[in-house]
Amino acid sequence: MRPYGSPRPSYPPVGGGPPVRPYGGMPHGGPPGYGHAVGRPPPRGLPAAGGSPDATSTEKLTTLFVGAIPAGIPDSWIEKLLKATGKLRNWKRVKDQSGNPKGFGFAEYEDPDSVLRALLVLSSETETGKGIVLKAMDGSETEKKLIVKADDNVRNYLDQYQKQRTKTSEDEEKDKEVQQAVNAIVEAIVEGRDPDEAGKEKDAQAERDEDIISKELSAFRERATMRDNDRQNNDRQWKNRRGSDDYDSKRRAGRYAGRQEFLRGPTEQISEQEDDEEDDEELERKRQEKHARDVEAAFRQREKRYESREAARLRNYERDLQHAKEDSEREERNRDYFAKRLAEWDDEIEMERGEELYYIDRSRWRKLREGVRRREEERDEEDRRQEAFEIEEERRRAEEEERMKLESTNVARQSEEVGKIAMKPTKLNFNLPIKRVANMGGAEDEDDEDEGSGKRRRVLVPLDYGDDLALDDTSNMDREERVRRVKELIDSIPSSEQELWNWNVKWNELDEDLITSKLQPFVAKKIVELVGVEEDELISFILDNVRRKSPPSDLVKELEMTLDEEALVFVMKLWRALIFETERKSRKL
Repeated sequence: MRPYGSPRPSYPPVGGGPPVRPYGGMPHGGPPGYGHAVGRPPPRGLPAAGGSPDATSTEKLTTLFVGAIPAGIPDSWIEKLLKATGKLRNWKRVKDQSGNPKGFGFAEYEDPDSVLRALLVLSSETETGKGIVLKAMDGSETEKKLIVKADDNVRNYLDQYQKQRTKTSEDEEKDKEVQQAVNAIVEAIVEGRDPDEAGKEKDAQAERDEDIISKELSAFRERATMRDNDRQNNDRQWKNRRGSDDYDSKRRAGRYAGRQEFLRGPTEQISEQEDDEEDDEELERKRQEKHARDVEAAFRQREKRYESREAARLRNYERDLQHAKEDSEREERNRDYFAKRLAEWDDEIEMERGEELYYIDRSRWRKLREGVRRREEERDEEDRRQEAFEIEEERRRAEEEERMKLESTNVARQSEEVGKIAMKPTKLNFNLPIKRVANMGGAEDEDDEDEGSGKRRRVLVPLDYGDDLALDDTSNMDREERVRRVKELIDSIPSSEQELWNWNVKWNELDEDLITSKLQPFVAKKIVELVGVEEDELISFILDNVRRKSPPSDLVKELEMTLDEEALVFVMKLWRALIFETERKSRKL
């Protein structure tokens, strides 16, 4: 087993006492917490070998508490302030049940360097840190100094990290740059300006410029089209006038030839017409060139926007690759560090220090360990259930494919047999006697024929459609009837605790589809209302109890540690929802 990187933590079994060490300072079965041997817990504040436990996971060790946030300051500004100090992975501001943000939250960074820089720049508890002061934006003008703290586990982790890492001049330059960036953001927040306002104004100006260019191009095209139409109309009118005046022109040419030649020679008239034609061709050529330039400019604009989007997408992709690379390197460093740390673990030294909970309060450590083991078992059970489901799906798919192959083979064989059957010639006989059809009239004629023939009639058995009508009762039900029955079902479900617990739940109607589509959204919504955040582990724990058909009283006891007095009310609501969904499915409502 690897000392680091396994998806689940491997701790010593609950209740196991310290083993007898056969060699020196190494406990029996390897370093403490390593593999499945009985050993000691890992150092407090450091992730254990084989995975990261809940309380001391890598994410928890890079999480800071951010408090004293003045009222009215939005999350986006606080998030921008935190991002300026380092690689912020997640910023979660706590909200009350009505959705209003409270004055504190938790910032999770990707690496310990970012955590140290955030404490150095934002916190006033460090030796060199002065902290930052923000002003409320709810009209009260109250000024508060932002609180940025790290708990004991995080501080121990950072202290050990600083001992292994030497601070360089590049780190100091980076600290100065971060300090300047934070000061600029704080100045903008104090003055009531949005830190992202400049970027938004640039984007809005670019959009306005694009709109103006598009409108100008459209107007130019409309004017060009109108000029083309006017030119064509003028050409048609000129040709019509020229055709009607040909006769008069010829007659006047004979009469006033001398004077006409004196005033305007024939060469001048021809050259004027040629100039008009050349002007029209030149205008048409210029119009086409202008249109081509407009089309080219519009294409360049679209190409530029497309390249900008692709460049942004490429940057995001490269950033994700860089994050993945950094995570891999960090895991490798942690793996080496903890392998060495656990290999050098000495029970006597740790017992003398008295820092580990295992040596201080064994019963409390076992209690915490029980919760961790329970979650491990639940995840193992979920994995086994998922594996069984996948195996069943694969088996069903294979059976379906085999059935389809058999059907196709049978159809092909039948078609071949039908093709081989020889068609026999049909003989028509026109000398057969004509058979008279019995009268299809009333019952009296049938009685007469029965009496005359002396044959006994076959008794007709009436068909009973009672079962089919009972099955189709709900399918043919109209909407009003269905709504009425649903209301009756809701009214029939009890509201008291004892009656709910005594209700005979139809567990045979409960399947994974009903849990996923109906109960899981209900549980998630109620947990968010009670806790303020969506706890996936708590939701999975509740649904697993429902899958195991656990009694509601046991579920109340399990949830009292988390929900306190709200546990009973929550379980009663959950049980009412469970009864309603199973009864509704059973009654086909």
